[in-house]
Amino acid sequence: MTTNDRPDFGSVHAAQCDRRAPSDDRRLERSDTVLWTLAPPGIMLHNFARRCFLELDAVGYKAWGFLDGARSVDEVVRRSCSVQEGGQPQTEQEDHVRQVIETLFAHGFVVERPAEGELP
Repeated sequence: MTTNDRPDFGSVHAAQCDRRAPSDDRRLERSDTVLWTLAPPGIMLHNFARRCFLELDAVGYKAWGFLDGARSVDEVVRRSCSVQEGGQPQTEQEDHVRQVIETLFAHGFVVERPAEGELP
């Protein structure tokens, strides 16, 4: 991904990521190298360390808000889907949220939170 690219979430798969995709029990938090601004109905992220931008839709914006290191990926998916409105089937919403989280992780927008007692 280069500056100003807007990835298609459908085109990024776990096998293509330069790091392994997050497992469901991991606790991920927003990276310190990311600046963000609201861009209704979503949010625009800029990872200045990697020099890339990412625009999230409303679903991604809700997931971004829950990625604070206190919740597992599974919990973020459940909470993001539970606040959704619209006609998408639940499994489709869950798949979309997981794909957004994998994209955020693969491009350094979120990082794994160290376990208690571990050095970062």
